[in-house]
Amino acid sequence: MMDVRPAWAAGALALAAAFGARAEAVRNGNDFALEWQGADAKARPALAAAHTNLLHTFRFMRVVSVAGPDDRGAMTLQTTEPSSDILVIFVTDSRQSVELAKTLQPGDTVATRGRLIVLRGPKADVFVVNPALLQFKDRASPKAGKELLKEVDRTAR
Repeated sequence: MMDVRPAWAAGALALAAAFGARAEAVRNGNDFALEWQGADAKARPALAAAHTNLLHTFRFMRVVSVAGPDDRGAMTLQTTEPSSDILVIFVTDSRQSVELAKTLQPGDTVATRGRLIVLRGPKADVFVVNPALLQFKDRASPKAGKELLKEVDRTAR
């Protein structure tokens, strides 16, 4: 049987290509945490504005506590970023992420991705990633040398 695709799909693809539609860049959250830690009080508002509500990926996040699921099924993970010791809170409600979150214990490490919000407090600054996608249980630190994606995710090509 011949594959029949709607005519609007081809039109939509052509329109997206014409306007230069691209996927949003994903920033390295671990690098941002180090940059935040090294910045002075005057530079932090500009850093927060430049990174708020943008996608960030975090690796090697050490789990401090796991809470939930709440009434809507979301789970909250409190973690610390290993090189800067900044508290990063991940809120997730996707089914696969919640399943992974239920297996995590304090001391485990996890890799995540999501939209970053910087909360500035009187005693400490906190990063909140909401919504977050938990990608996989991670190792505690990077390997020496170059780390390949296929070493972490066996389904990667």
